[in-house]
Parts: sequence; C-alpha cells; structure tokens
Amino acid sequence: MHLIEMIWNGLGGVGPQAMVLKICFMLFLVALFWIICEFAKHIITVGARFLTDALRYLAVVVRGWPEGPEEERSKPKETVR
Repeated sequence: MHLIEMIWNGLGGVGPQAMVLKICFMLFLVALFWIICEFAKHIITVGARFLTDALRYLAVVVRGWPEGPEEERSKPKETVR
C-alpha cells in the first residue's frame, strides 16, 4: 500500500500531464484487480469441479457402480421364501 501511495504522490509533480498519468495508473490498478479476481474465480471453478468428481468417484467406490436398465432385466429375480 505504501508503494502505491508513493507512486501516486510522485505522479503529482510531473506537470499538466499529472491528471492523465494518475488516470492511467488507476486504470492499471483496476485492471490488475480484475485479473486477480478472474484468476480466483477460475481456481474456485476448477476446484469445485475437481471436488465434485472426487465425491462422485467416492460414491461409486462406496456404493458400487449403478446398474442400468439392461442389467436389471437380464438378472434373475430373487424370490423371498
């Protein structure tokens, strides 16, 4: 934060172009913040997909592979005595 304040105060003594330089500096900071937020969103999305897949595989390991309609028809029916 101190570095940003030093740059901001240093841009003030440049002359009449100081306002343009400060606007460019603010746009740079906004763009940097945007990039960081997009990167965080991407990491969260990838992590959520990875977690979802991991939980699906865990469910298959715990419960076994779900049977499809073809496998249910070909199985002999068990009778209860």
